[in-house]
Amino acid sequence: MCQKIYQSFPRTALSTPATLDPSPEKRPSSPQEESPTLTKDLSAELAELKTEALTIRTADDPGPPPNGGLLAWPQVLGSFMLFFNTWGLLNTFGVFQTYYESGQLFRESSSNVAWIGGIQAYMLLTVGFISGPIYDHGHLRILVIIGSFGVVFGLMMLSICKTYWQALLTQGFVVGTGAGCLFVPCVAVLPTYFNTKLGLAVGLAAAGSSMGGVIYPTVLYQLIDKLGFGWSVRVLAFIALGTLVIPVTAMSELSFRNQCSLSHQVFCP
Repeated sequence: MCQKIYQSFPRTALSTPATLDPSPEKRPSSPQEESPTLTKDLSAELAELKTEALTIRTADDPGPPPNGGLLAWPQVLGSFMLFFNTWGLLNTFGVFQTYYESGQLFRESSSNVAWIGGIQAYMLLTVGFISGPIYDHGHLRILVIIGSFGVVFGLMMLSICKTYWQALLTQGFVVGTGAGCLFVPCVAVLPTYFNTKLGLAVGLAAAGSSMGGVIYPTVLYQLIDKLGFGWSVRVLAFIALGTLVIPVTAMSELSFRNQCSLSHQVFCP
């Protein structure tokens, strides 16, 4: 009877004695238990990659322009002042021409007097062949400083001129060359700071030409009979000096291009 009861029990349960392991092996976790940890790690890596993608910029991928803010709008103000002292100053030549033709400074024909304003306008646009490559190689500040010096120095020298060829040299060539150095930066710098608001930025900057075309002739016309030619032109030079301080200090090129040294290689393609 006892033998039959013994045989009725499962042999595996009786033949395999139970042992207590004081340090049992840890059962491997299931994929469901590991998924939260993996998700956190992947999220952290993706966030780090996004941060690197936003911060690392190269010459091929400089990133989107700011389209405003404290970095972009000062460039518009600087360009406004550059237009003010290039095309705005050129629009003043009508008052100069009237005074020159009156014979109070020198006696020359109207056609000869017109050469002064013609050369000034010619130099303003032609100097771009030189200032353009210089700007492309990252020398914005050099152009603005040289151009500002040329405009102010040319006006100061014009104030002491007594002969026709002196006025032609200072106002035509010196002021014109200085304005030519300023014209390329005021046009080229804005597209690097704006894309969706580029039209607004260029429109505001170009308004400086109209503002200069109103202020400079009015000041010269009102002062030339009271202070004389010399001090009237010096007042224009001081106005140019004060307004050109803004682009010299505020304008900078938003670019990741490597700045090369200023040599003959600047003009090589």
